[in-house]
Formats: sequence, structure tokens, C-alpha cells
Amino acid sequence: MKTAIVGFTGSGKSSMARAIAKITSDPVLHLDTVHFTADWQRRPLPEARALVESFCDREGWIIEGNYQSLQLQRRFAEADVILFLNINRFRCFRQAVHRAFRNRGRQREDLAEGCYDRLTLSFLTWILLGSRTKRWTQFYRDLAEQYPQKFVELKSPQEMRGWLASLQQAHDL
Repeated sequence: MKTAIVGFTGSGKSSMARAIAKITSDPVLHLDTVHFTADWQRRPLPEARALVESFCDREGWIIEGNYQSLQLQRRFAEADVILFLNINRFRCFRQAVHRAFRNRGRQREDLAEGCYDRLTLSFLTWILLGSRTKRWTQFYRDLAEQYPQKFVELKSPQEMRGWLASLQQAHDL
């Protein structure tokens, strides 16, 4: 199965990817690990695109992240399902702050080696305001219109758990 996961910062994309991988055994690619290198330095775009391109050649995969410059069209065209985690901005904010404190000083698998959570004013402002612009809202609307048969919008942790339970049930058959 090929699964593309998009959504707002702090919505639970990485956690969702790990949960799906537990069920399907498909490999996961966290686009933050591709876009950045140590200390939040941007990886050269041709190199990053090549990494995603190579990963997309697999039979099954889970790719989480919003990066439009990283094989976006291929990811969505090949995905069997596109999950949009449309979680309330205040929950995203709370989850991002909680995650940063929980992982303080520890390397997360969904971040590039040498990148650690940072709670800066610009990051927190991005969660509450920047990621909710008309441009991003339109991006998600366009995605739903372009791929209506495989676009799934999940608006709460309860809906996320329900979708995972359905996947588990289908996988058990």
C-alpha cells in the first residue's frame, strides 16, 4: 500500500505514519529528514528530490510531510490513499509543545540527524497562523478535488483512531 500523509504542523503526521507502518509493515519516509540535514540546514533540492524519487520506487510506502518541492505530484498520483490531518490549530499547538518537552534533548526519528525540537516564536506563530493561510487551505481543497476517490480528511484524534482501526480490520482479513 502507498500512503501519503499531509496536514498541519503538529497534527500528528509522524505518529500516524508510525501507526500505519505497524499495521502494514510499509517503510516510512518523514520528509523533514529529507528536506533538512544537521542543525536545520536545508539539503540541496536536487539531492532531496532524488532521495524521495528513489523511495517512491518501492512497492509500498508511507510518506508524511507537506513539502511541495519533493515529488509532490508523483507522491499523490501513486498513493492508494491521501490522508489529510485537518486538526484544530489549538490542538496542533498543544501537541507540538508537548512533543518538544517530551523529546527535549533527544533525537526524534522523524527529524534529520542533528535536528532537535525548537519552540521559537516563529515556529509557534507558524502553527497558529502561518500554516492556515488561504494558500494552504486552497492547496488542500485542490488536492481533495484532484483525488476525490483516495482523499481522506481526518479532523480529530478520534477520527484518526477510527481510520486506523478500519485499516487494521481490513489488513486482518
